[in-house]
Amino acid sequence: MNKVFFYLLGVVLALSMIGCGSSAVAQKETEGYKIEVAANNFTGSEAYLAYYYGDKQYIKDTVPATAGSFVFEADTNLPGGIYLVVFPPKNTYFEIIVDKDQKFALETDTTDFVANMKVKGSKDNELFYKDLLYLADKRKEAQNIQTELTKTGDPATKAKLQEDQKKLNEEVMSYRKEFVEDNPDFLYAHVIKGMQDPEVPDPPKDENGNVTDSTFTFRYYKAHFFDDLDLADDRMLRTPVLYNRVNTYMERLTAKYIPDSVIKSVDYILDQMKDNETNFQFFLVNFLNKYAVGDGKKIMGMDAVYVHMVEKYYRYPEMTPWVNDSNREKMLERAVSMSPVLIGNTAPDFTVQDDKGTYQTLSQVQADWLIVYFWDYGCGHCKKVTPRLTETFKKYNLADKGVKIMTININGDVDEWKEKLGTYELNMEGAIINTEDIRRRSGSTQFYDINSTPRMFILDKNKIIKAKQIGVPQMLQVFSRELGFEVAEEDKVETDFSDIEEDEEGK
Repeated sequence: MNKVFFYLLGVVLALSMIGCGSSAVAQKETEGYKIEVAANNFTGSEAYLAYYYGDKQYIKDTVPATAGSFVFEADTNLPGGIYLVVFPPKNTYFEIIVDKDQKFALETDTTDFVANMKVKGSKDNELFYKDLLYLADKRKEAQNIQTELTKTGDPATKAKLQEDQKKLNEEVMSYRKEFVEDNPDFLYAHVIKGMQDPEVPDPPKDENGNVTDSTFTFRYYKAHFFDDLDLADDRMLRTPVLYNRVNTYMERLTAKYIPDSVIKSVDYILDQMKDNETNFQFFLVNFLNKYAVGDGKKIMGMDAVYVHMVEKYYRYPEMTPWVNDSNREKMLERAVSMSPVLIGNTAPDFTVQDDKGTYQTLSQVQADWLIVYFWDYGCGHCKKVTPRLTETFKKYNLADKGVKIMTININGDVDEWKEKLGTYELNMEGAIINTEDIRRRSGSTQFYDINSTPRMFILDKNKIIKAKQIGVPQMLQVFSRELGFEVAEEDKVETDFSDIEEDEEGK
């Protein structure tokens, strides 16, 4: 597929979901809104007024419809943004711009909302639909050219069509630039600008024409990604543009599996939103849910994002006034409990007693690599993970590669625990140190934030935490990378625990 086709297709599809609005500052007096709609061929009994907010849409109003006509109105103004006029039960819709003009009339036809749209009393929507019609027309031209390109095998004809593509692309780009310049106060112009990628200059070259900085293009693109988008404009939050742009930055321009990279990007974005509480709150909560509470929680080391966000933002009531004192205190306590064992930290020291009655101090265990394994011989997960751990340890001769295991059993009976060591083949003299902290005297479960079992940590020879809360396959990946050996395919698959509920600490 060619570049111009994708460009036009992307613009038309994107602009079919965007519009513009203005903040409450635009109108100092609250006069209310009245939006009259007449939709030919609509036979439904009611219609909805909805709006964009971040990555979702919400219903603002529901009104009765008679012969395709209905009115949305209230004595308070609508916040600026994109609104959707929705026709149930199929929920087809068209967008409108709510900006300075809050009282206007629209007439269209359900067979083609855009082509049949007539606007009265709203210059914003007149320009908006004029623009959509233009883009729809150019999209048809691009599709026709693309169709001819797929059919032709003649080089001359192909070259001519490609030149037509280029001219069409230049025409559209020129149109968009002129549109923005002619309507500088129109939010739709800001939306268009906000969607555009930065133009990246050629990378620096030496006297022989060789590129001297292979990362220049990426770094420039990332640094200028938000140049034409005001992240502190809450009107943009009521369009799909702001959320999609931020999401692209986090997903494509951020190393999303590396906590430090995520933290840097989160701070960069929130810093530009600090003067707008609406946007700041929305994205702070969104980032917390995405990287520290939701699926991101499953990514090793992402707890560092949670700790950072709590300590930098949620700690201070003036920065997060929407959080009540009770929840704030819980978040702070959670961050404090997590912070000692973040990846890259020195593992907290503790002393426990082994199965022979000897006291073992973590910092004094000599090993190039140490697996610290918290478990409970009676828990369902441990009954599956522990045998696999010992089998894998033997299979890959990890002891000969400088790896040791230190187990800490945290529940049950001491005598029964000692008996279970043989059952789980943990009696490997010199390779495994088996200890217990059933009475929780060492503080190890608190230091290591153990609220369920099993929990595995990997420490290097300096007792720096390199990996944590991982399964046996992930453990093998770490050692495969660090020690240079291949892992068999069957050992890359995680154990299925779907039939076992997670055992919480103390059960």
